Amino acid sequence: MNSCFSLASISKQFTAFAVMLLHDKKLLDVDKPAQIYLPAEMKIDESITVHHLLSHSSGLYNFYNYFENDFFAGYNRMDYSRDDFFRRYINKKPTKPPGTAYDYNNANYNLLAWIIENVSGEKYDDYIRNNIFLPLNMINSDVDDGSEIIKNRSCNYVKDFGVNIKCPYHNEKFSIGAGAIISSSEDLYKWYICLRDRQILSQEAYARFFNENGDNYCYGLECHHVYGTVRYSHGGDHLGISTYMQDYFDEDICIIILSNNEAINQYRLGWSLPGGGVDPGETIH
Repeated sequence: MNSCFSLASISKQFTAFAVMLLHDKKLLDVDKPAQIYLPAEMKIDESITVHHLLSHSSGLYNFYNYFENDFFAGYNRMDYSRDDFFRRYINKKPTKPPGTAYDYNNANYNLLAWIIENVSGEKYDDYIRNNIFLPLNMINSDVDDGSEIIKNRSCNYVKDFGVNIKCPYHNEKFSIGAGAIISSSEDLYKWYICLRDRQILSQEAYARFFNENGDNYCYGLECHHVYGTVRYSHGGDHLGISTYMQDYFDEDICIIILSNNEAINQYRLGWSLPGGGVDPGETIH
């Protein structure tokens, strides 16, 4: 129950929630240009708003689509430099005008993490811990910086010619905002209750957080109308990580799939479970 798993992109909803906390405190406005909240040396097109980053509609260059740049096998294993990472991979001419198209892009959430740090004056992991994990008593959740030893942390495994081996090293610092959070099934159920009961955020902020934008994407969550009801969900895929979380608030059903092996199809498994006789209020891990 206390085993901690890497969440990969399930982490995005925590980043989005943290941004809405700052919005609630009037420390930022999600409809204002993102560049006014970024550090002075990290400027992007002034027409890109915080909302565009949250909804993956910024039009920013998506370097994750181009594996020939050797990011994961090379640069990702180097010492982390935020400014060099920004200059080399993110600070490029946008490929589309902001607000015109949905394009799932981790760079949007990297920038949101840096906005959180710049606006709050705290490191990203400290802000998430102090304003989300501790208030919700999520004692087995943290941000993995790739260096610290984390209690109850499950190692990630990959297939190598049919044999399970430990996942090769990758530097989680480059996943800031878009991934890198670790958690347990028990803690994620506490998170589900926070969203279900609309704790911490104002009702106005929750309305914005859950609002559907392009391609069914809200802020860090997807929204689909299935089985005659509404499902909020998000998955995560990375080296040795397969995760998926589904929330059916009206039926009080929370489905959590955490795997430290990338060999499963967590989405297919998750989609099959609601039709398989899940009782309201039951949590599946």
